[in-house]
Amino acid sequence: MQFILKFNKNKMSEQQNLDKLISAIGGLLANIENDIRRVRVLLQRIQDGSYKTEIDEEELKQMSSKLLSYETPQQGQVVEGVYDGLYMIGADEKKYPVPLNYASKSKLISGDVLKLTILPNWKLMYKLIQPAPRTYLKATLSQADKEYVAIADNWKTYKLNPAAVTYFDLKIWDEMSIIVNAEDKGEYAAIEAKL
Repeated sequence: MQFILKFNKNKMSEQQNLDKLISAIGGLLANIENDIRRVRVLLQRIQDGSYKTEIDEEELKQMSSKLLSYETPQQGQVVEGVYDGLYMIGADEKKYPVPLNYASKSKLISGDVLKLTILPNWKLMYKLIQPAPRTYLKATLSQADKEYVAIADNWKTYKLNPAAVTYFDLKIWDEMSIIVNAEDKGEYAAIEAKL
């Protein structure tokens, strides 16, 4: 970590320079202490296994079994399904890849219900038809196993869509507002905004 502080000796007294330096160092220490607390909590959650927030496969199948799958001559095939953070699990129990840019732009979260229309020319069109209950959290961007993750102020870790990280031009340790499933289902979060 490099810290540079420029002093203008003509306009500030030596005491003002010292006060400014002490204040800056205090701010750096506060940030470091906050990061250490986050790391300790994450380590504890990893050790006791409580960091997982995945949706159970059986639960996804139950949710998607209540949805529709049909075909029409004009529209092509229509499949409804539940978004798990990467895929839409269709009523036909197949996994359909959801484009990262669409998921980012639509701020999709685990548990959202989507409608997929497969046109006769094989173009795939997704539409959010039933949003999952949402809650908003403050979080810090980090990276684990080459994936972007959000470390929320509630000390939970959520995976992030890399397209959203790029769109918001986020860097490691940037703070952001994220959207998560209010019922604590799923391991993915959507990015609401950079703070």
